[in-house]
Amino acid sequence: MPYNELLKISLLFSRYFIYCAQPTSLIMQLFFRRQRKKQLSYYEGFPYHSGQLSAYLNTGFNFFMLSLRSGDIVRHTPADPEAFTKWLKQNKVRDVREEA
Repeated sequence: MPYNELLKISLLFSRYFIYCAQPTSLIMQLFFRRQRKKQLSYYEGFPYHSGQLSAYLNTGFNFFMLSLRSGDIVRHTPADPEAFTKWLKQNKVRDVREEA
C-alpha cells in the first residue's frame, strides 16, 4: 500500500476517533459533576458560604482566622467554636494546623 494512502487512512481514523471521543465534553461533564457534589452552605452568623473559604486556623482563643479564596483574611468569633469547626470539616475547608 502506498504511503499516501496509509497517511489518508490514518488521518481519517484520527479524525473519527477525536470526533467520537469528544474529550472536551467528557472534561466538562467531570467538572460539572464535581461542582454539583460540593453544595454551598452557610453557618449561622457567618457571612461567607463554604465555597468562598480556602483555609482556617483555630487560634485557641475562641476565634478563627479564615483565608478566603479571594485572598482576604477574615476573623470570626462563633458562639459555638466546636460546632463551627465541625461545619468547616464537613465542608472540607483546609485546616492550617494539620498541614504544619
